[in-house]
Amino acid sequence: MSDENDIAEEVTTNDEAEGPVCGERLAEARRKLQISVFEIAKELHLDDFKVRALESNEFDVIGAPVFAKGHLKKYAQLVKVDEADVLADY
Repeated sequence: MSDENDIAEEVTTNDEAEGPVCGERLAEARRKLQISVFEIAKELHLDDFKVRALESNEFDVIGAPVFAKGHLKKYAQLVKVDEADVLADY
């Protein structure tokens, strides 16, 4: 019985690792370019909180998926990341 639980736990961990990484990619690019969250928020016309939500892949905070995708695309342009890759990760 414990073997089944271990397998289920491994599957859950692997699924989480394969989840969306677009937010992390954008945050990393932002840090490399030494751009603050405040600057990104200003350009995207969002609160700092919502920019951090994008970076944490918490897209439900943004609202409808169309808004999240739009912000991700613009964010990618700002930090010079391929927007098609970011949207594919979404």
